Amino acid sequence: MNKPNRALWAMLGVAALLGACAHKPDPYTAVSLNPVIRIDGSAARIDPPVLFFDTRSSNGKAVTITWRLDPTAGFRFAERGIEIEGEITDQIVRGQPPSVVLNPRQDIVRNCRVGDERRLTYTCENTLARSGVFKYTIRVTDGKREITHDPVISNW
Repeated sequence: MNKPNRALWAMLGVAALLGACAHKPDPYTAVSLNPVIRIDGSAARIDPPVLFFDTRSSNGKAVTITWRLDPTAGFRFAERGIEIEGEITDQIVRGQPPSVVLNPRQDIVRNCRVGDERRLTYTCENTLARSGVFKYTIRVTDGKREITHDPVISNW
């Protein structure tokens, strides 16, 4: 094989590899689309603990996050089952303990609502319009007590 042909085949090989990488699904986003909430005594645990989304792989399309409860656990989403508290800013309030400042006017994660009549699912739309970290609260109830948990959604 002469040198021009080798160079052509090498370029085609590199292009094929890069193309395969560009179309490979993001494993973090796939797992984060359907988080599962488990109740452990008096605490709620979410799997995965942080929801990660790659804004570069969205092709400008929003995604729907659907949180799910175990139907046999006896818990349902409470009123305002998932509430986006705001986007974490780069500001801090000094004190004991220090606190972060949230921007409650964010519009990236929105349209949160109960997903089914049994209140076992809850959905929010993540527009993926830009990167940021968004604090939210999960509220579940068994009719006698309400359990809350405060994880984050990270768009990168």
